[in-house]
Amino acid sequence: MKSLNPRGENPATAKLHRASESQAEERYRELVEELDAIVWEADPHTWQFIFVSARAEQILGYPIERWLTERDFWVNHIHPGDRQHTVAACRQAISERRDHRLEYRTATSDGRVIWLEDIVRVVCSDQGSVRRLHGVMIDITARKEAENKLTERTLYLNALIENSPLAIVALDPVHRVRMINPAFDRLFGYSAPEVVGHNLDDLIASEETHVEAVGYTKRVGAGETIHAIARRRRKDGAVVDVELHAVPLLIRGKLKGVYALYQDITERKQAESALEERTVFLQALVQNNPLAIAELDSQDRVTMVNAAFERLFLYTAQEVIGRPLEELIKTPAMAAETADFIRRIYGGETLHAFTQRRRKDGVSLDVEIYGVPLMIRGKWMGAVGIYQDLTERNRVEDALRQSLKMEAIGQLAGGVAHDFNNLLTGMLGSTDLLLERLGPSGSLRQLAEQIREGAERATSLTQQLLAFSRRQTLMPKVLDLNAVVAHMNQLLRRVIREDIELVTVLEPRLGHVKADPSQIEQVILNLAVNARDAMPDGGKLAIETSNVAVNETTARRRRPLQPGSYVLLAMTDSGGGMDAGTRSRIFEPFFTTKQRGKGTGLGLATVYGIVKQSNGYISVHSQPQRGTRFEIYLPRVEEPVDASLPQSVPARPVWGSETILLVEDERSIRRPTCEFLQKNGYTVLEAEDGAAAIRVAQGHKGPIHLLLTDLVMPKMNGGELAQRIAEMRPEVKVLYMSGYAENKVVHHEVVNGRAHLLQKPFTLDALAHKAREVLGEHT
Repeated sequence: MKSLNPRGENPATAKLHRASESQAEERYRELVEELDAIVWEADPHTWQFIFVSARAEQILGYPIERWLTERDFWVNHIHPGDRQHTVAACRQAISERRDHRLEYRTATSDGRVIWLEDIVRVVCSDQGSVRRLHGVMIDITARKEAENKLTERTLYLNALIENSPLAIVALDPVHRVRMINPAFDRLFGYSAPEVVGHNLDDLIASEETHVEAVGYTKRVGAGETIHAIARRRRKDGAVVDVELHAVPLLIRGKLKGVYALYQDITERKQAESALEERTVFLQALVQNNPLAIAELDSQDRVTMVNAAFERLFLYTAQEVIGRPLEELIKTPAMAAETADFIRRIYGGETLHAFTQRRRKDGVSLDVEIYGVPLMIRGKWMGAVGIYQDLTERNRVEDALRQSLKMEAIGQLAGGVAHDFNNLLTGMLGSTDLLLERLGPSGSLRQLAEQIREGAERATSLTQQLLAFSRRQTLMPKVLDLNAVVAHMNQLLRRVIREDIELVTVLEPRLGHVKADPSQIEQVILNLAVNARDAMPDGGKLAIETSNVAVNETTARRRRPLQPGSYVLLAMTDSGGGMDAGTRSRIFEPFFTTKQRGKGTGLGLATVYGIVKQSNGYISVHSQPQRGTRFEIYLPRVEEPVDASLPQSVPARPVWGSETILLVEDERSIRRPTCEFLQKNGYTVLEAEDGAAAIRVAQGHKGPIHLLLTDLVMPKMNGGELAQRIAEMRPEVKVLYMSGYAENKVVHHEVVNGRAHLLQKPFTLDALAHKAREVLGEHT
């Protein structure tokens, strides 16, 4: 008896069975691999692929190993826009143990995005638990693109119909309405629910046109295209003239209905009226144009001017129509230019020029001209002249150029003042030491005193340069200008001579301003001296204050003045006045009309600098033999007047015993300053720049009480040095020295009382008092 295998089969039969199974499996694998799809099998719990057909690598480009080994491979490659709902749909189908179909986008290895249709079979055990997931992924990108194109085409055609300005209706083969567009509703007053399914001719054909309409419908139904002018009835009974296009709707050669278009041609009959309205509109456009426009015939005679022309040149239309235009407005000095302009325009050239033209009252205006030949349908009809008044713009541009020039001069003056202040500080310091060593009399002392007097005069000059160039440090306070003027009354009367009458006209409820009181006094004094010199035979000087609200119009005339609330300080003299050339240069430094030796030319330049640095605006109004008026606008503030007044303080000793770190790159300043401080009992550590000062501070074992440093130095400025020293020695106090406070941070700290500044040039005595003030009382 033959033995049986564990399956109860004869061994020969079992061998034959295994061979058959192997052949079937091989055949199945060949079929799988030949499919133009990805056949897969996955674990339903981990979603890990167990089997993926070779086609996967061809379709998506990823190696099969990644499919079988990479965690969440399928989920990670689903397009982010499809991932959430695709995964959710798959989870739900598995939980419900049902086969399902998914469509989603996925990324290929070369970065392309394709569409897959994933047909998933959920395989369950006999007990009902999900055992395997089998599926087939099919590339449906081409189908999706075709569907999208079809959808896009359908949407496009629908949009064409829906947005068409023509009324469109589609009829079925028995002339019942299938569809209308919004334009049909607008033209005939019927909505879609009211007409769909109804015979169109019964709805919109009037009694007298019904036979005609039915005839058109039958002809189109027979395959004829109709184009006709007809009358149709609206829902409200009104009759409209329409242009009709009716076309048989053929699909694959079979009549599916009728396609009809209606255009309301009522506007055609209203064309003449519309043209007339257009003409009126164009006339209004010309008449209301802000540019001056004149229309000329072929003989240069005016046929029309607009209102802006009348306002600009002061001629009425009646005064100029029929007359040669250029004969009316040309300036005598530009007759040849005017003739050339006319010749060029009438020669067919478009002209653009900047020149001058004359108003009716003889005033010359700066204008920009456009001359355009007037051609209508190729026929020469004349010309059009367009004029823009540039007088105000040119004035503003001149003022801007002047302002820029003054700014450039100011920067130069500030730099010069800085260098001079360094030189003068060294001169004053060395001279003070020299005078201490010389006796109370003698020729050497006289020479030294002359040197010091010259240095002091030069100091005054550099201070004026700094004021003009806006490089000085101001100490602004809230002021009442009336109080400042009253305080200076006696001084001004001594300055201006007895033959000049001083009059003050002060606003009783004057607003407050924020400015440096000493600098405002300097402004008033300089203007008073300037007025005195302009009235050698006596006269009158008036000082006025008032509250002023500057509107947009005033601001445009007086740029760069901005709209807002101001306090006006005005000083008017009855002197000889100035011409335009002098007025344009009075604020330039060193410009003066006085004789040599009678003035430096810095008085008004100083005024200009102080006003600008105080955020104000200054203007001058003057004509020869009609006096001069200076107007200063200072921004009004709502803060109360600063009640603090200078208090007398007991004299402090100038000597001390503290240690001072002196940092100054100018040896001519550093040496006498060091010697003077040592003479007054201080221990002085010298450094020629910031880097050297840091090394000295690091190497000094004892305390350093004061850092006395120049503000402007190469490589590292005084502000930066003070920060570095403070990091090492936070207890060190700081006193800056500067020819002008160009460091904005330090300047702000000085103004707000958080830092100390000694302005160059200074005397050694001033240095001693300032150092003692910063260090505090000597103990």
